[in-house]
Amino acid sequence: MVRFSEAVEQIDAVWDMILDRQDWKDRLDVSERGVFRSFWSIAYTVPLAATLYYLGWHIQEKLRSVSEGALPDSSVQGVSFNSYLSIQALSFLGAWIAGIVLFAGLAHSLKCSQNAGLAFVSYNWAQVPLTFFQVLILAFIFISPSFSGALFLILSVYAISTFMYWGIIRRAFNRDTGVSIAIIAMLVLVEIAITSVAGAIVSVAETLFT
Repeated sequence: MVRFSEAVEQIDAVWDMILDRQDWKDRLDVSERGVFRSFWSIAYTVPLAATLYYLGWHIQEKLRSVSEGALPDSSVQGVSFNSYLSIQALSFLGAWIAGIVLFAGLAHSLKCSQNAGLAFVSYNWAQVPLTFFQVLILAFIFISPSFSGALFLILSVYAISTFMYWGIIRRAFNRDTGVSIAIIAMLVLVEIAITSVAGAIVSVAETLFT
């Protein structure tokens, strides 16, 4: 497993890449070894993701409680906790894999396969700070007495993720603004599609085995 200090170093290098600072190329390990080791980022992201989904569930429960029984008592919008967790876990893994596959396809189609390693490494390590930021936002919403500023905070999550992916795509694929926006849009659409598919899979599984 990648040591915590090494993970921090790689994440810091990805931030420098996103911000286009001068020394990120010297610190980000895009060798074959570095590409494979970047997948250890999932070990640091999973605990954050679990916290994120836990907070998400309880925030929805909190919304249900203030809605004066408009939602079912035993679930959030008709979805049990086990189903919710299963959908989120499938979406998490599916979106990560799909992002890697999408970047691999783009590297080939854009004739910049030599930069595929850079795209993989930066995408993998970027998931750690991105998920951490989402946890902070949901934690703040959870402890807030009201949801008055929740929409702004949720929008800030999309803003920071767009900013991060923008920097990664611009540096990894070296394409103009239009192409970069199109790639980000594809990532968003893929994540939405995978979440829908995950929900359908869980629903079918519950029907078959309950």
